[in-house]
Amino acid sequence: MSTEQQNRPESRPSADSIRQKTSVISSLRKNSQSIRQALAFVGVGAIAFGALIWIFLRGLEGPAFIVVGVGFGLLAIDAIISLATVRQAVFGRRGRYGFNTAIVFIAFLAIAVIVNFALFQALDRPNPAGWLRIDTTATKQFLLEEQVVNTLGNLKEPVKITAFFVTNTAADAAAWRDTQDMLSEFRRRSSVYDLSFELVDPDLNPNVATALGVTRFPALAIEGVESRRTEIVVGGNPGDGPDVFTEQQVVTGLLVINQIAQKMVAFITGHSERDVTDPVGSTGLGLAGAALGRENYIVLVETLQELGTRMTLGDPQQIPAVIVFAGPVQELLPIDQQALLTYARSGGSILFMFEPDETPDTFKQFLSRYAVSIGDGEAADIASFVAP
Repeated sequence: MSTEQQNRPESRPSADSIRQKTSVISSLRKNSQSIRQALAFVGVGAIAFGALIWIFLRGLEGPAFIVVGVGFGLLAIDAIISLATVRQAVFGRRGRYGFNTAIVFIAFLAIAVIVNFALFQALDRPNPAGWLRIDTTATKQFLLEEQVVNTLGNLKEPVKITAFFVTNTAADAAAWRDTQDMLSEFRRRSSVYDLSFELVDPDLNPNVATALGVTRFPALAIEGVESRRTEIVVGGNPGDGPDVFTEQQVVTGLLVINQIAQKMVAFITGHSERDVTDPVGSTGLGLAGAALGRENYIVLVETLQELGTRMTLGDPQQIPAVIVFAGPVQELLPIDQQALLTYARSGGSILFMFEPDETPDTFKQFLSRYAVSIGDGEAADIASFVAP
């Protein structure tokens, strides 16, 4: 055939004939290297992505496991396609060294998993050892206050807490996670009786909320398992932040169902004392009052006449454990002195805090009954003094 005949259009092969000669299997074989690399890359990426979902997104454990399973499936397909390469890598000279390295790595990983599982089981038990859990935050936000731990140690029966949350929004889900962490810490630190909790969606189970008398959400129904006493604690708005419940709210509910009395601290007013309800003023004692509240004390602000009324009722539960005079500058009235004497003679505790050179004479006279004298001037504790 001449060159001229070969160059004729009818003598040239068509595109369809070329496609027919190249089968799908042949194309896959030619591009097997790229396919294997793509499968390996996508498989490893899926495993990493699923692990990140499992670690950082609570409530999505199921989808995370599915993504990880897809990743392992892609790696398995890649291994089947590359069976010859895998066989050479495992049973060849280099493979033997790699196999030994893999065994060492797997053994190390298994030991790490076992140690982590053992620590998790130890931490998940009630009242775990203190050295197992260390809170490195400045405010110790992951540990309970000592007063809270003492309250848990004084429980008289097992306690069940039913948490009513609607978790269909991001804010609600975040609020439940925060509450779940706090209740988990309560459960761990309850060493005498079991403290359990569960989540109930009031939209899906309205009968449970109705049976416990819960009408507002989010809420905690704290119930004594034996006595069946129940205290309802209503939380804040999840839209304002995830911390919708505080430790003090839960502890107060525990005290109510276990009939444990809270101690009262009364800050006396009526003589120009400092304000315990003012947390920002330069002369306020609001931070001290808030600290007492966190320690589960009932903080009262009363006059001595109101204290005298409490004394006449004769109910020990209504009498403050201690009364505080925070910098009085006005004199005591005769009726005030009588109420103060009655309280002191009944065994009450009194804390006086005076400003230098501003102590009213009637307070000095009252303290002289107990051989206490208030001098003039100032005294400085140099060892404990902190320079401004």
